[in-house]
Amino acid sequence: LKVFQSFFVSFSLPPVIVRGEQLVLGAVVSNYLDIDLEEVVVTLKGNIGFKSVKPSSSGLEVLESGDQVKRIKVKSQELGVVYFAILVTGLGNIPIEIAAQSPGAADAIRRILVVKPEGALVSFNNPFFISLSGQNRFNESIEFPLPPSVVNGSDRASIKTTGDLIGSSSSSVTELIGLPTGCGEQSLGRTAPNVYIAFYLLAIGQFFGRQKAELIEFLEAGYQRQLIYQRFDGSFSAFGNSDESGSTWLTANVITVFVQASEIIFVDPFVLIRATDWLVERQNKDGSFNEFGKLLDSSIQGSGTGPLLTATVLQALIRVQPLATTNCYRATRWANATANAIRNLESLVDSDSINDQLSLASVSYSLALANSSSSAEKAFAKLLTYARKE
Repeated sequence: LKVFQSFFVSFSLPPVIVRGEQLVLGAVVSNYLDIDLEEVVVTLKGNIGFKSVKPSSSGLEVLESGDQVKRIKVKSQELGVVYFAILVTGLGNIPIEIAAQSPGAADAIRRILVVKPEGALVSFNNPFFISLSGQNRFNESIEFPLPPSVVNGSDRASIKTTGDLIGSSSSSVTELIGLPTGCGEQSLGRTAPNVYIAFYLLAIGQFFGRQKAELIEFLEAGYQRQLIYQRFDGSFSAFGNSDESGSTWLTANVITVFVQASEIIFVDPFVLIRATDWLVERQNKDGSFNEFGKLLDSSIQGSGTGPLLTATVLQALIRVQPLATTNCYRATRWANATANAIRNLESLVDSDSINDQLSLASVSYSLALANSSSSAEKAFAKLLTYARKE
């Protein structure tokens, strides 16, 4: 049941406006009375936060303060509209009030116009640690030198305190939790952060309550969604069996993420075994790997070749290795594939054949994970040569 007045005035405002902008307010007068209203006086109440814009006899705009008044006739069961042009001069929350009055009825409405300053927002932060050391008072003077170009009236300050040194970081991290959606690449790209956020919250003792329940729910949803994109041969691709071939990069990363996720939710080992078998069967004789599928995300297309791809697969092989212990034949094949991948990367590092930063970072991490300390350190040392010190 919807109930409304027989006579009322209404208008709408934008969510936010910038100081100095003009705004045309459309006031709608609704007359559901049984009589025509020959004269309705519609008034925009004046405010120091804006000025009325009116045309002059010369055709130029004139700014005025005070009330704006207009008169209209509104027939029974019809609407009437009047317009008020204003120039916003204030900042913050400015009340806009419009009243409509006739001999037989009257109404008024007030809304808040949110006004932001012109220019670009620049923030300064000055964190410091408070230690009372047995005292109950603490004094600290802080200065924030404002640039000469600061917009007049736009400066403001706020104070935030927390009794937990990691409280703010953990609350910021949980804002990154998201429900996995999209194709195989997109779904994994949203599942992986959830896994790492869960590990972080576990490490700081914050993995409980609503955050834990939400993370587990999203991890399970991501796991189930990713299974849609597992192909008949065990590999994964962006669109599953609709693609011509599985993706080496995506399959390796699914294995890595799912092995880690299995510490929090149930992951069917057979899913990981089939995917790993697919990778091992396609390893080159020199221990490297090729990309057989397509990568849709342009930001990861470089991951489909060379040592970067081999390092990605090696990380998956190392993490999934414990699942092969129940089958001697499979354990031997996986161990050999892992050893061959390690030797391939070691030879590339020793011959100084890796020259891009992303590959060096991934290779050094993969070799460190494989306990190949010497080659890992050598790759990392070369990576550091690309660092820019300021």
